[in-house]
Amino acid sequence: MPPPAPTVRLGNLIRIGRVDAGLSQRGLGELVGTNQSAVSAWEAGGVLPRLDVVLALARVEDVASRGTPP
Repeated sequence: MPPPAPTVRLGNLIRIGRVDAGLSQRGLGELVGTNQSAVSAWEAGGVLPRLDVVLALARVEDVASRGTPP
């Protein structure tokens, strides 16, 4: 069986990070400058976020894991 497509793997990581941070899709979207529909599409593996959004997602996850702002 072939491995999942990169969009699906990234979508799963986004979902796990969001849930671990205690955020809704809407809440995450607001933090990274987009909306719930975009977050849903990323998590479903339908599309990839832009690079600037990936960097913002990484900052949100870092803050969630450390509990302090960057």
